[in-house]
Amino acid sequence: MAHKALRCRTVSRSDFRVTNSGEVYFLETNAQPGLVRDWSLLPLIAKANGIEYKHIIQTILRDANYECCINP
Repeated sequence: MAHKALRCRTVSRSDFRVTNSGEVYFLETNAQPGLVRDWSLLPLIAKANGIEYKHIIQTILRDANYECCINP
């Protein structure tokens, strides 16, 4: 939801906190999250969801190529 509201492209990472009573608080969105394999949160979250690191990088490059060269 934050990704769309902020009009982010390709990838972003949004941070939330949940209280003991279940209230959810939005903290921030990082439009350029770290991409260090097996260290940064985005690749770790993707890996936990069955998404390979190379797929993240391929998606970012494909979308950048589209934005830059195909749909300027």
